[in-house]
Amino acid sequence: MNAEDGRTSAGWVVPVVAIILTALVGGILLITIHGRQNAGSVIPVAIVNEDNPVTTGSGDDQKKVAAGRELAGSLTRPDPGDATPLSWQIVDSKDAADGLRTGSYYAVLTIPKDFSAQLTSTAGDKPQQAQLKLVGNDATSVAVTALASLAVDQAANTLGAQATNGFVDNTLSSFTTINKNLTSTAKNAHQLADSSEQLADSSDDLAAGSQSLKTGAAKLDSGAAEAASGAAQVATGARQLASATGSLESGASKLASGARTLSSSASKVARGESRVADQAKTQSTNLSRLTTVTGNTHDRAVKMRDRAAQLVRECPVVGTPRGFCAELAALSAQALVQQGSTRVIDEGVKAGSKRAKAISDGSSALAKGGRKVASGASDLASAAGKLSSGAASLDSAAATLASGAATSASGAASVANGADQNAAGADQLDHGADQLASGAHQLADGANKLASGLDTFAKSVPSYTDDQRKTLDTVVTTPVTVTASADHQSTLAAGLVPAALGLALWLGTLMMFLARGAVPTGSAWAQASVGRRLLLGWGPAVLVGLAQAAILLALVLLGGAKVASPVGLALFCGLGVLCFAAVNQALVALFGGIGRMVSLAFTVVEAAALGGVIPIETAPGFIQLLNGALPLPRFVDGAGQLILGGSSGGLLSASVTLVLWMVLGLLATAFATARKRPELAPARLTPVMAG
Repeated sequence: MNAEDGRTSAGWVVPVVAIILTALVGGILLITIHGRQNAGSVIPVAIVNEDNPVTTGSGDDQKKVAAGRELAGSLTRPDPGDATPLSWQIVDSKDAADGLRTGSYYAVLTIPKDFSAQLTSTAGDKPQQAQLKLVGNDATSVAVTALASLAVDQAANTLGAQATNGFVDNTLSSFTTINKNLTSTAKNAHQLADSSEQLADSSDDLAAGSQSLKTGAAKLDSGAAEAASGAAQVATGARQLASATGSLESGASKLASGARTLSSSASKVARGESRVADQAKTQSTNLSRLTTVTGNTHDRAVKMRDRAAQLVRECPVVGTPRGFCAELAALSAQALVQQGSTRVIDEGVKAGSKRAKAISDGSSALAKGGRKVASGASDLASAAGKLSSGAASLDSAAATLASGAATSASGAASVANGADQNAAGADQLDHGADQLASGAHQLADGANKLASGLDTFAKSVPSYTDDQRKTLDTVVTTPVTVTASADHQSTLAAGLVPAALGLALWLGTLMMFLARGAVPTGSAWAQASVGRRLLLGWGPAVLVGLAQAAILLALVLLGGAKVASPVGLALFCGLGVLCFAAVNQALVALFGGIGRMVSLAFTVVEAAALGGVIPIETAPGFIQLLNGALPLPRFVDGAGQLILGGSSGGLLSASVTLVLWMVLGLLATAFATARKRPELAPARLTPVMAG
């Protein structure tokens, strides 16, 4: 080695060693990044499943719920898109505790024994929040505990969404069932209202017929009274005839007149009774039909009462409006009252039907008796005529007359008594028909109000189809969805490549100045210009750095990393080498051997100011300022945009920063070189001085 110029005959060794070391370090760093990214699920994490499955529902809806087993399965066998570096393993509590203590497991997830019961408690009246316990060992890794917590949260949220979906589906199904029951009950109420209207109309007809019957019965009573009076007159005349034969002709003449009057009155009575009998028969027929209507109405009212009572028993259902059950209970009570009213009306109509039939039968009997009285009176009139023309048969005719008069008086009295009873019965029937009509109208009004109220309630309770229920299940359980995407998608490994390149190139250029000076020194370079010495110190470091960059870029591409702009990355790495070589040269030129240590310290500061995978915004303010000003962080940002893709604005800013640092470094080296010019050797000065 020449001590004066610092050169060695084996000057190629340092560059070669620097290239080889940089390739080894950079390659190992890149391989490590790529390997960790593709390691798969290798971090051991324990699951202790103490959950006891529960059975929910009844009958055909009964099912077994094992939420702990389902949660453990989703963690140990995740979907390919949800895979993480965590390797979940199901163990018992003792092995989990021992593994967490010794570091065999990074974290332990404990699923308690009542996990399924808590998760399904929304179906009961005491809902509980399901609990999980995750314990990590931060002494082994803080990041694993956080990653495990995220994975458990995601799995628990999925399981919770399923439970919420079931709860919402049951609630919506209950609403639909209530709506159907209310709609069916409202339909029955409308049918009851229609029947009640028919009953009211029939009751009005019955009341009108009863009024006509009452009027006819009054006329019948008046006619029967006249008949009884005539019969009494006949009887008196007959007795007078029997006792006074001296005035036979005169008595016979009176008897004939009375007999004719009696015959005429009896005929009127018979006709009146016939009309009454026909009217009573008609009323009996109408009441029989009305009995059928009131019986059907009563049956519907009973069904209505039972349906309302069932709704009251099923209430409340989750999600029903406030006050709904109280109003439904009031409607049930009203239905019970309506059922009692229909029963009373039905019994009244049946009693009225029986009474009308009795009146019809009595009137028929009275009509038959009246016809007999009329026939007897006619015979009596004929006999009286014969009496007046034939006194010979006077005694026999008088006896016959007395007997007939007595019979006629008795029959007329019976007719009068029956007519009086018919009049009283007709009056009662008219009064009952009026009450029946009034009650039927009240029943119709109540049934209409009940039907209207049920219609209102049915409209207030929503009903859902299967498709609507499924849509609502999804919307309620997951009201907000996030569609995540990323511009310039990449992997974690690709995101770390720019930092690995930057550090390797920085250290690679620094290696050139670990075994040699910043610029050539010695007497041989005493007369060389500052610029020449600067370039001869900077140039080899740049050439070695470019070779290192080429090797590192080849490793990046061979490793399968996707580079958005390979040519741009190569040119930018060249610019980075020029800048890094100039800065490291300047530090050694300014501070000598200590400059190498300053460069290493500068490397640490630059590494602390790096952004990329961890956003620089998370760093303190002064570190963020360093990130925008130091060469290595700016190189990492620019290389990241060329590898991953992005706007050119940041790349331009990074390039300008690197150029500024390169110029600043060259100027600093020139300043230091100019201050420390090497001295000429004495042997070389002599000839010059002699000249």
